[in-house]
Amino acid sequence: LLLTSGLLLALVLDRRLEGMRRPLAVGLAFAAAALSKEMALTFPLVLLLWQRADHSSFGETIRARWPSHAALAVTGLAYLALRHQALGGLLSADRAMIAVGDPSAHAVLVGRSIATYLGLLVMPMGQLSPIHHATLPLAVDSAGVAVLLGVLAGVASLLRFGALGWRLLAGLTALLPVLNLLPLDLTGGAFIAERFLAFPVAL
Repeated sequence: LLLTSGLLLALVLDRRLEGMRRPLAVGLAFAAAALSKEMALTFPLVLLLWQRADHSSFGETIRARWPSHAALAVTGLAYLALRHQALGGLLSADRAMIAVGDPSAHAVLVGRSIATYLGLLVMPMGQLSPIHHATLPLAVDSAGVAVLLGVLAGVASLLRFGALGWRLLAGLTALLPVLNLLPLDLTGGAFIAERFLAFPVAL
C-alpha cells in the first residue's frame, strides 16, 4: 500500500506540477515508494510508457518531461547505493532462489506468472489463497508454450490501441519485478503473490 501510494502520488505530481517543483516532488515520491518496496524500481519505465500515451513518440515524451526522468535516475541510483550499503549487496545474502529448470522452463514460468496475474485481474476471488504455489520446475509442454506465446502476442497487440494500449502496457510493466525473470522464493516455493497487483490494478 505504501508503494502504491507513493507511485500514484508521483504520477499525479508529474501531471499537475510545473517548473522545478515537478522533478523534485516526483523524485521524493519515488524515493518514498522505493524505500517501501523494491518493486518500485521499474517506475521510471512505467512513467515513460504512461507519458507516451500523451505524445506522438518517445523522443517527444523525453523532451517534454526530461527533468522528471533525470530526478528518477538520480533517486534510483541513490536508492541502490543505500540498499547496497545496508545489505552488503543488492540482494540480501540469505535470499533464496526458486528452482526454475533450464531456460525454456524458465520462459514458461514467466509466461505462466503473467497469465496468472492477468487471470487474477479478471477474477480476483477465483483462488482461496493470496499466495500461489506450483511444482517447479514447470514442464515444457504444449500447454505451457501456448500460454507463453499467447501472452507475448497479447502484449504486442496492446500497441494497436493507441493511448489506452500504452497505459495498459505501463500497468504490465509495473509487474516486471515479480514475473520471475529473477526467480526469488517469495514464501515456501510460492511463485506469485496477489499483493503485487495493487499498483498495476491502480494504473
